[in-house]
Amino acid sequence: MKKILTVFFITLFLCNISYSKDNPLKIFKKEILGGDAKKHMKQSLRQSKPLKKILSVVKDENDKAVNIQLDVKTKGHTKDWNRKGERNQRWEFDTQKEHALKINETVYGTYTFKLKDESNLGGSIFQSVGTDKTGSPMLPSQQIQYWDDGNVVWKTNIVDEVFYFCDDMENSNFQKTDYTFYLGTKNAFKDYRTISFKMVPSDTEKGETIVWLDDKKVMEAYGTNMSVGHGIGFKIGLYRWLEQKSLKGIGPTSLSIKNFSYGDKCEEILDSKKCSYKSSSRNSTTTLKYSTKKRRDKEHGKICKTVQGKVPPKTIKFSEPENNEKFMVIIKNKKNPKYMIKIKGPTKEEASKKGLKNCKEKNPNLSSDCYVHYSTIVNDFNS
Repeated sequence: MKKILTVFFITLFLCNISYSKDNPLKIFKKEILGGDAKKHMKQSLRQSKPLKKILSVVKDENDKAVNIQLDVKTKGHTKDWNRKGERNQRWEFDTQKEHALKINETVYGTYTFKLKDESNLGGSIFQSVGTDKTGSPMLPSQQIQYWDDGNVVWKTNIVDEVFYFCDDMENSNFQKTDYTFYLGTKNAFKDYRTISFKMVPSDTEKGETIVWLDDKKVMEAYGTNMSVGHGIGFKIGLYRWLEQKSLKGIGPTSLSIKNFSYGDKCEEILDSKKCSYKSSSRNSTTTLKYSTKKRRDKEHGKICKTVQGKVPPKTIKFSEPENNEKFMVIIKNKKNPKYMIKIKGPTKEEASKKGLKNCKEKNPNLSSDCYVHYSTIVNDFNS
């Protein structure tokens, strides 16, 4: 009998160890979150349930991810599901209010994920949220959204008024200017992609947002990016907008996250190339298609509270980034006919300087014979 009991307890113990190793919530906290996210984020109080139907661990070769899947069977938190004028559901982690970043503080972040949406509706998978004096969220600042038309976008929202209805004081409404940057279609995010960013929330011209998609810089914005608010926190996870439509026929949405990290020390979050980037002009530029729109949320009741910005923010005007390598030179060596190199640079002089340096390093005994053979402005035909 003792042997049977011993075997039973050993088996039970091993099962618990196995469950602990594959517990998706623990893996999300300990392995998926990094930097300050690991220390300063917790589960949102408005979660869909039950957890075991929403979270799972997925493995890809040597990597591990946590998958969040929401469907209409899991419903949403009462305050999301029964919200006046709309219906939502979510599974998110939030920055705790005591750890909200203050205005004019710099933060760096990186986020690796993939998305599969069969709902044909929309939602968000990342938010930086403007916070009040206590650190509590009050408005959307920057977001990654997926739309019912199949697009995935980065949104920068500059809110100049927050208002609350008397019969719904827990949910905020906005008057804002939306800047929408088109990152691609949902299909382009069916495999893992990485979005990295640098943010400086500010109600002055010190404001800054730089976004990289994988390793390509796709947007940088300078100027006021927070007219209302005292800082920012982050929300990471899946937030679905079900509106007030019939739930019949709405498919599931899943988001797999490999990593989300943020912090104030760039070298701990981003690679050296991104950390060393600094615009000399502070011109707002983007390589993406974008649109700008001013809008105010619909009013469906009496307004009991309003918060307005101190100064109306200026409209940010975006241009295409300047070509930093406008000139190309061909360097040759008079006594080494096999040597030839093409070098690009922002000016003819800079390109020539780089090219001649390379020539001298490759031909140390013939350095005096290096010369600029040809120079031109870079275009589609000679680039």
